Amino acid sequence: MKRVRTCGVEDGRENMLTDGRDDVQTVEARMSRYMVRLGTPVAIAVVIFSTIVGSKVGFISSTIAVSIVLVNLGTVGLVIGKATNSSPAVGMAAAMGSFFVILIALTVFVVLAHNASWLNLRIFGISMISLHLIVTGLAARKVSAKLAFSGLFPSKKETK
Repeated sequence: MKRVRTCGVEDGRENMLTDGRDDVQTVEARMSRYMVRLGTPVAIAVVIFSTIVGSKVGFISSTIAVSIVLVNLGTVGLVIGKATNSSPAVGMAAAMGSFFVILIALTVFVVLAHNASWLNLRIFGISMISLHLIVTGLAARKVSAKLAFSGLFPSKKETK
């Protein structure tokens, strides 16, 4: 029987990713959904700022950048979650593979579109990097060491 790593209520405690729901999903799937939800309002702010700075070209460039980032955040977590159910080594291979796939896709996109009049690579790059850093920073702030090392903390039963 294959053991599925989930983030649900196991020993009477809920972690921050369960939101009190009964449906149980993998940790990676929950985290992926959480980061996309967190990134959407930030992405809107990045697009508005880029539109103010770069007009129509800034809007197009930042819209493409934030779309790539949100799709990346959404799919990579799901891919890693599915792969990690087999074994941790397969999960790590999926993480590295998805990293290389997004790098290759970005390289091909930039090489093909670097002379396009409708794309400002500076706004594209800054939008992509800033959205990744902001979303990752906000998610890291929310996910505490208790979630990462939940086995190190005694349960309420053990402390009584």
